[in-house]
Amino acid sequence: MFPAVRPVFVVSYSDLAFMQRFRRRTHSYLSAPDWVFDDEQVRRVVAAHVAILARVTTIPEDLTMLRLLNRRAIKLLRKSDSWEFHQLARAAQSKGLPAYYASMIYKTYRLGFNSVQCAKDLGVSPPVVRRSLHTMKIIVGRMDGNRVRWYYRPRKKKKAEHLAPAPGSAQSVNH
Repeated sequence: MFPAVRPVFVVSYSDLAFMQRFRRRTHSYLSAPDWVFDDEQVRRVVAAHVAILARVTTIPEDLTMLRLLNRRAIKLLRKSDSWEFHQLARAAQSKGLPAYYASMIYKTYRLGFNSVQCAKDLGVSPPVVRRSLHTMKIIVGRMDGNRVRWYYRPRKKKKAEHLAPAPGSAQSVNH
């Protein structure tokens, strides 16, 4: 019914050098930075990340301080309004945040898992994995000796508090 289709031209491997090719980029969180393959630097980055979650800028040097910061960080994560932080606290409850982050780095960068596979193994959603890896990349750039340059934004006041002038104030008298 249909006529046989014959190729009009044949492409050889020598022609491949002159052709345009589309090359897929890997995701930015999958491009492995240098610190990922050095165990000592991974320990420092993980300790700095736990310290930041515990709202401390000094990187803990010993294991006892890291365990104290781990407990404080999980407690603060539970109090947070973010669903991602609640997932993170629930997933890190059994082994702790340092083991959780170390396994996330190992699975993503050394084993080549994507965020969906890593999230499935760790019991969180893929955005939590991507956000944590991105935060760790930022932390590496902000580490300075045994401290991390990290600043917290002050909490916003509720709308009713800062919109309505206080009774008897200069604003309420003039208007």
